[in-house]
Order: sequence, then C-alpha cells, then structure tokens
Amino acid sequence: MSECRNIAGKASEFIEMLVSEMLEANVNDNAILLGTATTEGGQDIQIQLHVYADENKFMDEG
Repeated sequence: MSECRNIAGKASEFIEMLVSEMLEANVNDNAILLGTATTEGGQDIQIQLHVYADENKFMDEG
C-alpha cells in the first residue's frame, strides 16, 4: 500500500491548480488522475483527486 500513499501524496501539488481551473472555467467540478497502483493480488487501483462546488456531490463529513 505504500505505492498508494506515494501516489496520493501528489495531491497537494495539484489541489490549488484544480480549484483555480474550476473557478476560472465557471464549472462545478474538476478532477485529475494522480496514478494507478497494483495490489499484491494484481488488481489495479486508480487514485484520483476530485474537487466539487456542487453541494449535491458533497460527501458526508460525519
């Protein structure tokens, strides 16, 4: 799982860019693929970063 952590660690490099692009384009969401990791069992896991301004897509913080 350290491969997943390394990929997810890239998120901080892209968050401000995603938000800026979303606001400039006047859209409610934006996303970027951070990378793909493979589990020990051979399953691919895609790690993505999404930003949303549409409250209907917000996740419950509880």
